[in-house]
Amino acid sequence: MDYKKISEEIVQYVGGKENIKGVTHCVTRLRLILNDTEKYDRKKLENVEGSKGVVFNSGQLMIIFGTGTVNNVYDAFVEVTGAKEMTTAEAKQEGVNKLGKLQQGFKVFSDIFIPIIPAFVAAAIIIGLKALLTAEGLFGLDGALVDHSTFLSSLADFMGIIATTFDYLPILVMYSAVKRFGGNPILGILVGIVMIHPSLMNRNTFVLDPSGAEYWNFAGLQIAKVAFQGGVFPAVLTAWFMSKVEKIAQKHVPAVISFVLVPTITVFLANIALFTVFGPIGNLIGTALAAAIDILYNSFGAVGAFVFAALLQPLVVTGTHQAIQGIEANLIATTGFNYIQAIWSVSIIAQGGGAIGMYLLAKKKSRDRDIAMSSFVPTLVGISEPAIFAVNLKYSVKPFVCACLGAGFAGAFMKLTSVRAIGQGLTGVLGLLIVVPEKLVFYIIGNLIAFVLPIVFIVGYDKIKGMPKGEEDEETEIEEKAEESNESKNVESSKNEEKTAVHAVVDGKVIPIEQIGDGVFSAKILGDGVGIMPESETIVSPADGTVCTLMEDSKHAVGVTMKDGRNILIHVGIDTVSMNGDGFSYFVKMGDTVKAGDKLLSFDKKKIEKKGLNPVVVVVEVDGGQKEPVKFISGMKVRAGKDLIGE
Repeated sequence: MDYKKISEEIVQYVGGKENIKGVTHCVTRLRLILNDTEKYDRKKLENVEGSKGVVFNSGQLMIIFGTGTVNNVYDAFVEVTGAKEMTTAEAKQEGVNKLGKLQQGFKVFSDIFIPIIPAFVAAAIIIGLKALLTAEGLFGLDGALVDHSTFLSSLADFMGIIATTFDYLPILVMYSAVKRFGGNPILGILVGIVMIHPSLMNRNTFVLDPSGAEYWNFAGLQIAKVAFQGGVFPAVLTAWFMSKVEKIAQKHVPAVISFVLVPTITVFLANIALFTVFGPIGNLIGTALAAAIDILYNSFGAVGAFVFAALLQPLVVTGTHQAIQGIEANLIATTGFNYIQAIWSVSIIAQGGGAIGMYLLAKKKSRDRDIAMSSFVPTLVGISEPAIFAVNLKYSVKPFVCACLGAGFAGAFMKLTSVRAIGQGLTGVLGLLIVVPEKLVFYIIGNLIAFVLPIVFIVGYDKIKGMPKGEEDEETEIEEKAEESNESKNVESSKNEEKTAVHAVVDGKVIPIEQIGDGVFSAKILGDGVGIMPESETIVSPADGTVCTLMEDSKHAVGVTMKDGRNILIHVGIDTVSMNGDGFSYFVKMGDTVKAGDKLLSFDKKKIEKKGLNPVVVVVEVDGGQKEPVKFISGMKVRAGKDLIGE
């Protein structure tokens, strides 16, 4: 390969030297930070000699070359451009900075909510089943199903107990958020419990009648003894503050008493901030919004309903929507009807439509596709947070805006047709149970409008300008191209060729490469292989051979050329290049001759996990050339240097 020519072509296709802010590389990818991310030509970069694909994610342009090749391209690229050489951590931070503060914030919410989506889905389905059992007049019965069966009555009651996700939402959010911000998630759970403590007044009750609240008096400062049911925004802000306090305390408290004082200081100050800052701010905003909503809907007709429905889910994002429940209760008490229920429903269903829109854009078998479908299900029974935070705000605000616009049009339709309910708290499919019968058809049509329009807007925008998607989906596209290329280039190897067996490189459980959870490896862009969930912390050589690849800065990967000429790459952890070698150490140098079972590198599994990274050890055959590929096996426990994982 002519690495200088490759580098010159890359410079040309990314907008010239003046558009290159910095460069680094990992074991497989050349990573560029660009001043203007709109100037690179992806198609031309994909056709550069040696390029196996191009990915843009988190502000970084990554060109995949594979082990060995990427080192040579990097050296030539730096020589040609004189670009600033960055560490991987610096490049990652630069990429994040280029996302902008708003998108960084949305990314944080996505990271917080994705781990707790299963809890939303399970509770949503159970709540839906319970509603069927307790709905009166269903299936033409006199009363509800529970009225005709003791068993069904007990089952419905049991379902009400176990579907606790939404009753304890602040605990789940605090745990996930504190973990995301690098704090102690157990302390996060403790503050989450305080947010819904039974001794505090329920926030929904407080919204209806603030006069019933009791107060703490701290030197003249009156603090309401009110809980934070459904308080997503206060929980996230408190978690951020709490993590900062914990880190500062760890830095300044003497080590000998840190075990006692650090958690005490952290929990105490976090709760003070919760009740004195984040809670009151939410109350003030909520009260103002309640007044604005009443004016919007009742004074500006369909236009007001459009604005109301379009803005309702942004209120959910900030956690300032509780005051609306007070308006609903007052409407039912004074008029017997609730017009806000229909607006609630279309605003939530529209976010589900947005999730399905992103599902349609995501590639088959991608994680984003699975998350999108899982996040859609809860919207059918009135829960929008997974769809908002895990899908519609994950990569861009645009899907969320499309969903809000769809909700606006559906809200205007609900206003024009005067859809109303006789209760509150049930939306989507469950809302059918409380809508006045003569408006049932319009309720269904309105929700269908809310569901379909976001899909149309998202798919249409993607056709015209391209909707931002995740790295995994882009890598799935690369996978499809790579598979086609492999099929066309596959050459029959000699059956008599002597092959070298591949031994386990670490103790642990062997898993298929598709289950590793990294786009490039799972897609087999670099080659076939397996993952090993490590139970030891020393990597050994898989066979007799020569050390052909080392990462001197990060020390997280090593390559061995076996005697039969096949190359094996061993990569410890996912995204561990960001650790800059902390916890990693080599036993070998480039070009060393090794025997099967010889020590290659050591790593600290606990440090990897503490960083929130996956410690899986990836073993991949790369650059196999014309030789018959290694046939890897998985599903068993292995001992390093003794058990086979391929041959």
